[in-house]
Amino acid sequence: MDTGQATPLAAAAKFGCAVGAVSALILTAIAIAITLTLLNLDLPPRFVILTWIAVGVFTLYVAGMSLLGAMYRLVKTQTAAGNASATPATAAPAPAETAASSG
Repeated sequence: MDTGQATPLAAAAKFGCAVGAVSALILTAIAIAITLTLLNLDLPPRFVILTWIAVGVFTLYVAGMSLLGAMYRLVKTQTAAGNASATPATAAPAPAETAASSG
């Protein structure tokens, strides 16, 4: 019974994963540069460990916020579409301004 269409949750998850993957690539490149700098400065290894923990946490944060943002957009779109379809097409237009109110 698979229609081939992704559910809104699946679409949002794909978007979150894609943004998370891109941010992971960028953060990994930055972390490698920081790691090499820290190792050349002969600092304790805890700074390197903290750098990589920060890369992991920030990647998960970016992916999660992207997923939530995509889900919010999909819900807003569906809600707006539902409200538009619930409004009858034959509804009376809003009353026009009267001459007294513009005077």
